[in-house]
Amino acid sequence: MEQWIEQVWNQRDTEFIRSHLADPCPIHGMSQTSPFSVDDFIAFQQKMLGLIDDMRVEVIESMEEGERTIGIARVTGASNGRPIDFTFGYSATVRDDKIVEARNAVDFLTFLVQRGSIDEAAVQEALG
Repeated sequence: MEQWIEQVWNQRDTEFIRSHLADPCPIHGMSQTSPFSVDDFIAFQQKMLGLIDDMRVEVIESMEEGERTIGIARVTGASNGRPIDFTFGYSATVRDDKIVEARNAVDFLTFLVQRGSIDEAAVQEALG
C-alpha cells in the first residue's frame, strides 16, 4: 500500500491505478457508490487532487499480514488558500498485485473545516 499511496497520490500516476486496482473494486468509505470501476477511482483521484493544491500523502503507520494491509496516512497541502492537514485510515486486500477490496476512514470533517466549506464554530457548537 505504501507504493500505491506514493504512485497514486504523490506521483499522480493513473496508469499505476489501471494496473493495480481490480475492475470493479469494492471500496468502502469514499462515497455511496461501491464497487468503483477503475475510471470511477481515477475520477475521484482527479477531484481530490483538484481540491488540494500541492497534495502530499505520507504513510504514518502500516502493517501487512498475508494479503491484508492496514494503515494510517496523513494528507497535507492547501485548499482555498488555507493549509490542509488531516488523516485517514485504510485497509486493503491485495491479490496478484491488485487491490481487490478496500476500506477507508477519512477525516473529511477536518478537511472540510480546514478548507472553509464548513464553519468551525458550528462544528464546535454541535459537538458541545
